[in-house]
Amino acid sequence: MHVYTARDEVAQAACVGLNTQEGWVFAVRRVCSGSSPTCTQICADPALKAQDGQVANKQMSCFESIHVYGRTRLSSSHNAGTAKLGMKTYTYKNCGGGCGPNYCCCLATP
Repeated sequence: MHVYTARDEVAQAACVGLNTQEGWVFAVRRVCSGSSPTCTQICADPALKAQDGQVANKQMSCFESIHVYGRTRLSSSHNAGTAKLGMKTYTYKNCGGGCGPNYCCCLATP
């Protein structure tokens, strides 16, 4: 069973917004660790694209890596939450690794 978190939704939205090419965009979770595969390696893994029949036979590659931070606590009242920093996301402008990116932005092209 797949469970999506608010971070997953933010990561997916960020990846879609950062994409400049036609294709299917996926925000793929990544463990923030120096021993974890890079985003280039994760996105190129044939087992990853095999999870979706629509892209299983397509070329998939990384186009960005991001770090989505935890939720900032804001008031449930919109007016009380104005002029307050909300959620935070860092864009790396590469597909590397290390302890930094916790999501890879992968693109499967038609």
